[in-house]
Amino acid sequence: MTMAKKNKKHKSHVTYNQKSFLAPNSILSMAAIHAKIKDDGTAILRISDCNNSVRIWNDFNTREGKIEMVEKLDMLVEQINYFRAEVLSRCTEEVLFLAGRQQPALEKAN
Repeated sequence: MTMAKKNKKHKSHVTYNQKSFLAPNSILSMAAIHAKIKDDGTAILRISDCNNSVRIWNDFNTREGKIEMVEKLDMLVEQINYFRAEVLSRCTEEVLFLAGRQQPALEKAN
């Protein structure tokens, strides 16, 4: 067997591939979330902004690996929702309106 054949890795295929930009209307941000599951059993969730990236990885071939991935995702969702609530609590009505989160306040009639 030649050295080239020994070093050649099996190329896995992606069976799930979803990417979304976190601020799709922004011309300043390339922040994104990218989720993949490969046929070799690798599950990867990558959250990135312009400067940094976090990768959550799990072996998706075993029951334990799948349980662990679900637990990681549940905790991420929970903590993101807590953080979101805190961020929203610190925003003015104007910011919330501009972000599409609430209706504009009606002016009081004199």
